[in-house]
Amino acid sequence: MKQHPLVLILLGILAFLSAGAEATLMEIDCDFKNYEDPGLYNWDFDYNLQQLTITETVLTLEPDLPILERKYIKVIGFVDSESVFSVTRTFYNDTGVTWTGFSLERDAPLPGGGYFVTGSASSTKLQTITDSHPAMPISHWIEFSGTPVVPDGESITIQFDFWAPPHSHDGIFVNYWYYGVIPEPMAISLLALGSLVLLRKRKNRNLQI
Repeated sequence: MKQHPLVLILLGILAFLSAGAEATLMEIDCDFKNYEDPGLYNWDFDYNLQQLTITETVLTLEPDLPILERKYIKVIGFVDSESVFSVTRTFYNDTGVTWTGFSLERDAPLPGGGYFVTGSASSTKLQTITDSHPAMPISHWIEFSGTPVVPDGESITIQFDFWAPPHSHDGIFVNYWYYGVIPEPMAISLLALGSLVLLRKRKNRNLQI
């Protein structure tokens, strides 16, 4: 019986994930890109537990920037074979508004740079979780919504697993991790109103000139 190529690919990925439980992440480094103040973030990797812990404080809501101008973490690691390690990320909300949604996104400069493990995510708030590929073992992004929301001055802690394959470049993998915040609708309305008022003031000033 001939098997479909997609089935073979999925079986291969599942085999990688199963092997990852016994594999070891040999080395890892996190480089925080476009972050203004190094005092607002911290990271640590426990090689015994194979667990990456990241904490960061979010001061402002980012505008719609090109992807490489957004804040992101460049994760570089070395594995001797397929490996799955756990990640705990805590985000402190210091933006002045309530968060009603949150997202994590991954990208890679080269194919095979690693993926979020579908179904592995959990969170202390916004506990409705959606993976980009719910029917596959790997995901490019994870979305968090629902309740409880994240008020200003509080935090959300997210846990997930990451599959790190040994790329053809001597076992080195590179991944870019982004995050996105969805503020409460009232905050969006106020921001839009503020922009409209500013635009009208500029228009009136131009008419007076």
